[in-house]
Amino acid sequence: MDDAVVAKPQDNSKCLVKGNQEDIDLVVAFGSTLILIEAKGDTSWSNGQLNSKLPRLEAILGADFNGSYQQRNLSVYFVLMSPKRPKRLLRGGLPWPNWMAAQDGTPFWMPLQLADSKESPSFCRVTRCRENGEVSEQGQSWKVI
Repeated sequence: MDDAVVAKPQDNSKCLVKGNQEDIDLVVAFGSTLILIEAKGDTSWSNGQLNSKLPRLEAILGADFNGSYQQRNLSVYFVLMSPKRPKRLLRGGLPWPNWMAAQDGTPFWMPLQLADSKESPSFCRVTRCRENGEVSEQGQSWKVI
């Protein structure tokens, strides 16, 4: 990536980048498929996190959303990504929605390979910043670093 483009602050006046656990880490879209990926590199998944995130996703997608918008020919998937497979993720006795669960009822998951301890990590992340590019939790802009 071009450093000049990566480092340039972007307007966040609509608060699209919130920097909290309710944001989606990676959005992949192709054809009529939308994949929402939530990644964890060094902590484990908790029921509280997923049970907090689910109502926000349902509010965006619609409470009766079943994984596809047939009238729009759009399929949506929610996937967890981490170095280790999450264990014992529960939804208070309810099944996970089919757009975020495998056939066995557990949330979709894929492995995340991190750099070895001898390697430098090579990945980008989004952070909030001031207009001058200085990283700040109160910043009204965002950038990729």
